[in-house]
Amino acid sequence: MKIVEIAKSYIGQEEKIKNSGFKNSWFEKLMRAVGFYTGAPWCAFFAKLVWKESGVDHSLISGSVYDTMMNATKAGNWHVSPVGGCIVVWIRFKNGKPLKKGHIGVYITKTNNQILTIEGNTNEGGSSEGTDVLAKNRRIDWNNKNGLRLMGFIHPIQNF
Repeated sequence: MKIVEIAKSYIGQEEKIKNSGFKNSWFEKLMRAVGFYTGAPWCAFFAKLVWKESGVDHSLISGSVYDTMMNATKAGNWHVSPVGGCIVVWIRFKNGKPLKKGHIGVYITKTNNQILTIEGNTNEGGSSEGTDVLAKNRRIDWNNKNGLRLMGFIHPIQNF
């Protein structure tokens, strides 16, 4: 699957401090070409880059996780069941209330009550404000009242 292969090829890419850019200059050039700007959280830009390089329509993906989710919902491309290469969206909740921020990753597969993803702007601890592109196993949680809550999936529009 082309999307998954491309996402995996970026594992290990690292940012400079405080979302100021990337240690690898060619990766920085690619990220800036899809909209990344200095200081921006970059998980959604990473997903956008992966879809773009896969030849998939990436126009629904903005730099904002919340806006990306709204774009997909309006386009009728919002799902509760994943397929390989789709984008998984989490929204951050505080005291049971959604905030307009979250995290995005590229879905790889599901095992038991966990999903395997490739994510930008994460770390070994699973933060949504990390420094690396990493493979992550995350627990499926549709009801988290504090922290990241799984919201759904954006499927690629084209066949891949």
